[in-house]
Amino acid sequence: MVEEFPYTENEKGMLIRYVPVQDKDELSVSWILPYSGLDHASKPLNYHSNFIGHEGPNSLLSYLKKEDLAFKIWAWSDQELYGVTTFKV
Repeated sequence: MVEEFPYTENEKGMLIRYVPVQDKDELSVSWILPYSGLDHASKPLNYHSNFIGHEGPNSLLSYLKKEDLAFKIWAWSDQELYGVTTFKV
């Protein structure tokens, strides 16, 4: 397993702004986390994915719909490079 984090201190915390080329209202946020593929028993990112992506009453999505800020939401994680995990919302 890779112990080194894939980004240097200079690359961490960067904010990149761009002008979209399509007329699309969408926000995607990604976090690079330490590798969690070995947490088979607790599956911490599955818990967070289900919590954020839940669509029932009193969910994040129900609140965002009420405020007319969203009509769908999704969250998922992926183990990459056998050293880091990506969590996306």
